[in-house]
Amino acid sequence: MSGKVELSLQRSRISSWSCKAVVVVICLGLVADVLLTLYAGETTTRVLARISLATDNSIPTFISSLLLLSCAALLALTAKAQQQKRAQKVWPWWFLSAVFVFLAMDEVAMLHELSGQVLERLVPAIQTLGPIFHYAWTAIAVPLLIGLAVLLAPWLFALPPRTRLLFIGSAALFVSGAVGIEMINSVIDAQSTGRSLAYSLMTVIEEALEFAGVLLFQFALLKNLGDSRFDLNIVLR
Repeated sequence: MSGKVELSLQRSRISSWSCKAVVVVICLGLVADVLLTLYAGETTTRVLARISLATDNSIPTFISSLLLLSCAALLALTAKAQQQKRAQKVWPWWFLSAVFVFLAMDEVAMLHELSGQVLERLVPAIQTLGPIFHYAWTAIAVPLLIGLAVLLAPWLFALPPRTRLLFIGSAALFVSGAVGIEMINSVIDAQSTGRSLAYSLMTVIEEALEFAGVLLFQFALLKNLGDSRFDLNIVLR
């Protein structure tokens, strides 16, 4: 049995709730990370680590993963819409959907850190590049990002101007936080012992930029998808 389901996306409501959730997470995370730096203690650490922006197993990590998954779903829906329109280039939408699924998994599984550890084992000389590559995974991320940009550039510049601008802006925000600020934090971490206030504040900026990039991308996808009318076919067996 099969049927057609009408998909209704309330862009303003989705974006509004996403922004509110992120603002709350950033504010609570800022307070938590400052307190963890100035008043570290066993009980304080256990409680505040759950809302810290610098801790991997935390509520902010969960929220970030959900937002990335929402973008993956919107990209897949856009790919479906493009297929129904018989568009020439559909694969970039599916490809980016897979990338965002990976990013969502990476948030909770810390795969990028694992790749850095593997690189350090395979190429010990990576440590001679200086403190900016103290987090070795960034040495993998930079060429991958360049390659991704080159691969997707023709598709990106074929998009409508408004969509293209939003996509580029969201990517710039996300990458500046995830890689740019992370490389600065790499230097701070290499030159200090224990948790420092500078590291905590830079981490807040890093996470804020990442969240801003994902939120802008989510909005852009909702805007683009909202302008595309299509039927979502569900097959029940």
